[in-house]
Amino acid sequence: MGSGRVGIRLGVQADGDAIASIHVRAWQSAYRGLIPDEFLDGLSVERRLEWWRRALAYQAAGRGSERIWVAKRPGRVMGFASTGPCRDDDAPSGMGEVYALYVDPDLLGRGIGVALFARALEDMRACGYSAATIWVLESNSPTRRFCDGAGWREDGATKTDFLPGFAIAEVRYWIDLAGDPMAPRSAS
Repeated sequence: MGSGRVGIRLGVQADGDAIASIHVRAWQSAYRGLIPDEFLDGLSVERRLEWWRRALAYQAAGRGSERIWVAKRPGRVMGFASTGPCRDDDAPSGMGEVYALYVDPDLLGRGIGVALFARALEDMRACGYSAATIWVLESNSPTRRFCDGAGWREDGATKTDFLPGFAIAEVRYWIDLAGDPMAPRSAS
């Protein structure tokens, strides 16, 4: 892998620190102005690290069905994606979900998120999922444009998550994994 290329591989336990840091910094960057600053400023890499270490340990042991992918250049994790079976009550059999997809905020716009998304979807196809969903903050226009550009479509489902002292509205996007998920959507 050359110095300019991004490699994508399954995450390992040693990636936990970088994933936790990216997770917190990405939230603080992407959601600033969309959710309260007090909440974002109180996010803890240490708490996220505990969660990601456990998830990576499960993956290493072959337990559970979550898959965690990292985009990496030598010596640096640049982003991550997490996928698995859809957790929604209305999910049909064979539905996957992108649980998380975050890129180091300093590296946005370099194709890292697109590459992670493509690899995660390729893996979900290989795991037998026929379709996938992703939940997006309703007010997060950049991420919604990203999903639209990647061929995802809103499916009409919404939900409200309650965090300490506030609520966030989310919309669900869906994609058929039988087609090319990264091909631009044709105009209707």
